[in-house]
Amino acid sequence: MKKNKTKNANVALILAMILTFSACAEAQNDISKEIQAQNDIITDAIVKGDLETVKAYYNSQSTFMPPNGQNIVGVETISRVLNQMTVMGIEKIVYKTKKARLHGTVAIEEGNYQLFAQGEGLIDEGKYLVTWEKQGKD
Repeated sequence: MKKNKTKNANVALILAMILTFSACAEAQNDISKEIQAQNDIITDAIVKGDLETVKAYYNSQSTFMPPNGQNIVGVETISRVLNQMTVMGIEKIVYKTKKARLHGTVAIEEGNYQLFAQGEGLIDEGKYLVTWEKQGKD
């Protein structure tokens, strides 16, 4: 009987350690605040027409998948399309990170977006999924 109590206590201790380490690992992988800060920079750059800043967030393999439209591939094409949004009257873009987890040098972000047009207020909203890749220190 005493052997079973000791065995149960050991199992409970091991489970507690696993849960603690899992929680710590997950907390270290949560980079939602860092990704949200980058989203704030890029949405501000899009609205201001700062194409150089916008281009810094994409590469030749980047793909933008607008709803009900064809995929847009590459840094030049994506930056032109995003710039056209402001020409068409988009005055504010809000990306809200719900969750972002780091896996090595890649982060997966889930979020919601809102688009606001001049004089019309909210004109579109939805959800998005972004794959971020760390390159160098950025």
